[in-house]
Amino acid sequence: KRITAYLQLLIVASALILLVFKESADSLLKKLWVYLQENPIIKWDSCEPFMVFFTFRAVMTIYDLFECLNPHYSHWLIPEAKGSHVRHKRNVLKCFYYISIEGFLQLGYYYIPILVFDYVFPRRHLPKTIPGVWTIIFQTIAMLVTYDFCFFWCHLFMHRHRGAYKWMHAKHHEAGVKYPLTAWGTIALSFGQTWTNLFCSIFTVNSIKFLTLGNYSYHPLARIIYNTITVFWLVEEHSGYDMPWMLHNLVPSKLAFLIGGPHAHHAHHCRGHGNYEKWFTYLDTLMGTRLPKFESIDN
Repeated sequence: KRITAYLQLLIVASALILLVFKESADSLLKKLWVYLQENPIIKWDSCEPFMVFFTFRAVMTIYDLFECLNPHYSHWLIPEAKGSHVRHKRNVLKCFYYISIEGFLQLGYYYIPILVFDYVFPRRHLPKTIPGVWTIIFQTIAMLVTYDFCFFWCHLFMHRHRGAYKWMHAKHHEAGVKYPLTAWGTIALSFGQTWTNLFCSIFTVNSIKFLTLGNYSYHPLARIIYNTITVFWLVEEHSGYDMPWMLHNLVPSKLAFLIGGPHAHHAHHCRGHGNYEKWFTYLDTLMGTRLPKFESIDN
């Protein structure tokens, strides 16, 4: 609780600083963008898929190192995972380069096709200017909300349609049934679900362009931030941990009911239904698919 309180104070202080010194913050952001738009990675057509891969690799390394260095630490495990969570037995060095079989499959399902497509059809054009800090923040939030909305309906369809569940989603639900749910379960995906997730994200980052008939688009920096946060949150909700810096702990207590988090997604995997949203809970509440607090799996 103390760590969470400090982080909440830091967030509030940062927001106040950005409000009071908005012009200075905007000026610094413009200078940063001048530098970034000349960076070869940012200019690369496959920049965003690369950032997804790099972020996932970094986050998984952090989780693997945490469990490697704290093999008996269970204070942050969610109650539902205690007794079933299985820690890996990799040494420190292996934490930096280990990739699961599912990780290699994702390279074939997702990264390699995109790299080839981007190479054959180069189309990335970076804007010379960048909006203010608060605009970038609001754009990032809008994309997170849009993705959550899109995925809810796809996820609900995969559970309600037997064929879609069998061929697209059943593999992901082996985590929590055939073997314990851990962070690496994030990428235990079939080809169909991998591309369902991808199309949801492609629609998300282009949604404002569709709605405004091409007159407005999300800034590339906001898209990079959105992709980075998405990877963090995806791994968090599969990790089985309830850590102080997770979103459901950082929001004010009166708003916590709007956030899903590891508790909600763990219940989804163990029960096999309900809690279909990625980050939030409002659609599950409206559709009657939100699960009550976790009881025993047998119930």
